[in-house]
Amino acid sequence: ARISDHELSDLEGVSAVVRRADVFCRLNPRHPGTRGEVERAIAAGANVVMLPFFRGADEVAAFVDAVAGRATVVLLLETAAATARLHEIVAVPGVAEVMVGLNDLHRTYGLSNHFEILASDLMTTVSRIVHDAGLRFGFGGVARPTDRSLPVPAELVIAQYPRLGATSAWIARSFLRAGDDQAGFAAELAALRRCLEHWLAQPADVLEDR
Repeated sequence: ARISDHELSDLEGVSAVVRRADVFCRLNPRHPGTRGEVERAIAAGANVVMLPFFRGADEVAAFVDAVAGRATVVLLLETAAATARLHEIVAVPGVAEVMVGLNDLHRTYGLSNHFEILASDLMTTVSRIVHDAGLRFGFGGVARPTDRSLPVPAELVIAQYPRLGATSAWIARSFLRAGDDQAGFAAELAALRRCLEHWLAQPADVLEDR
């Protein structure tokens, strides 16, 4: 697993240069210092804060209370306990979006890989519950459509976004390559958008076959 060495102090530098997007910060799982962590993230310029690895509505409610409407709250669904309690969790006022963390969620269910969880009936159920609650839904992450080195073609994963009604994603670490310049990265993002637009235009029966 990749453990990030990012610090909350890094947010200040990001916030100083971002002009056309919200500054996003994934915080640590809830712990005794969460309220202070939220305060520091918001003070450093975070517009969107994410709570990972929660198990129930009480944790989510405490997090929302700490944020107190000063930033958008996104939940990262990564545990079997949270999926079993999802109806209660999405009913917590103040939550804007639920994203599924495929890596940790497939491990907590004892599945072989994150593609197995992505193609499962569980993901269909999760997306329906989130949408029925009027919240945004997403999962991570997307790779370059032309990358042939992946165990599962990136295009098959990208097709799951319209199938599940997802409107947000992460750029996968495999998307970034050493030596890429800004123009090359922008071109790859444009190719990703074209691939998404292609699948968005497909009928439901075609998406179900992917």
